[in-house]
Amino acid sequence: MKFFINSLVIFCLLLTGCSIYIPVKGTSNDGTKWDGYFTASEFQIFGGGVICYGKPNLGLGEVNTHNFKCDDGRTGEAITTRTHSGGGKGKVIFSDGKSAEITYGN
Repeated sequence: MKFFINSLVIFCLLLTGCSIYIPVKGTSNDGTKWDGYFTASEFQIFGGGVICYGKPNLGLGEVNTHNFKCDDGRTGEAITTRTHSGGGKGKVIFSDGKSAEITYGN
């Protein structure tokens, strides 16, 4: 059943008509608070006056990696782990060595 629900969510995300908004929150190792969202076509996280954005990797696995760019020149990747059908947790790793722990979904 869990696989069916996860597959249904991924299938919906792949459809252009779906508009699922998944909230993201977290804190980086320098104390910066981050907020943001995932949709089927993009994700953004913002904190400390910086906006980072990218396209989500909508893989069927429990763990997925998403590359991003920030408006201050940094790049990085977010490694997310789906812990339930409505969300999960992750780690954001910035190109300058900073990182953040995040949660997403409900």
